[in-house]
Amino acid sequence: QRRVHGGRFLRVFGTIFATMLRRFSSVAYRQVLRAAEATSAQPSAPEVLTATSKLKLNFGLPSESVYKNRMVDMIVLPTDEGQFGVVAGHAPLVAKLKPGLVTIFPEAGKEEKFFVSGGFAFIHKNSVCDVAAVEGCHPDDLDPVAIKAGLAEAKRLAETGASDVEKIKGSIQLEVYEAMSWAVGVDPSKA
Repeated sequence: QRRVHGGRFLRVFGTIFATMLRRFSSVAYRQVLRAAEATSAQPSAPEVLTATSKLKLNFGLPSESVYKNRMVDMIVLPTDEGQFGVVAGHAPLVAKLKPGLVTIFPEAGKEEKFFVSGGFAFIHKNSVCDVAAVEGCHPDDLDPVAIKAGLAEAKRLAETGASDVEKIKGSIQLEVYEAMSWAVGVDPSKA
């Protein structure tokens, strides 16, 4: 008859397991304590912002720096998750920009708009927002006639491109031309 040495194995394994568990538990416990201490050291409420709190905006294109250290009340960004506004004290975040309008609300004066074809926005905890756009311009610089022609060509390419690559290029162009169409106040479905 074959003997299984399960009892001895379990005693040895159990001792090793119990020792590892105690060590892991004490390490895990210390990590939890450190995290709790770090959390309690941080203020539980958000920083109080004064009426003069402003957002520092840096907005750049490959060809130029549109704004550097410009103090603004708010900026509204077009992202893949939708549009959202950033004000002083906003939580840190990195957001991918999609084609659309960036709207800037300066300290004083009229809001300013820029069309961007894409890029990234970096919101820092110290009330700084860095916007890096691939391309951008004032909506007034966009030509509605050229947009309409580009929109028609992009639709054609997206639907009837000779290859999958052409169809994908058409889809990307279509997204940009639709956003440009909205930027100049024209519904792309009616263009």
